[in-house]
Amino acid sequence: LTLQILLDNILKVNLISKEKPLTINISVNDSGWLEIQNNIQRRISENAIPDDLGISNIAKRLKLLCQNTIEIMENGNSRVINVPLMSGEQIIAHESI
Repeated sequence: LTLQILLDNILKVNLISKEKPLTINISVNDSGWLEIQNNIQRRISENAIPDDLGISNIAKRLKLLCQNTIEIMENGNSRVINVPLMSGEQIIAHESI
């Protein structure tokens, strides 16, 4: 569900066209975190939807569940979001609550 929310936010805030395709790369980095990288092409509109709320909610949930939060790095051309992956032990511990 976390990945779906993050991808939805990327699609909402970025312009997508044949001339300017949106590129999204999803992988697991060397630290074992899920990494979502995309080029930045912000929509310029008064109706543009800010993505802060969805990402903030995910960060809070991850902090409660696995004592880590997401990392966001952005430069003028690209954005990288790193999300901690929960271990099997963490998942089992939270299922028994």
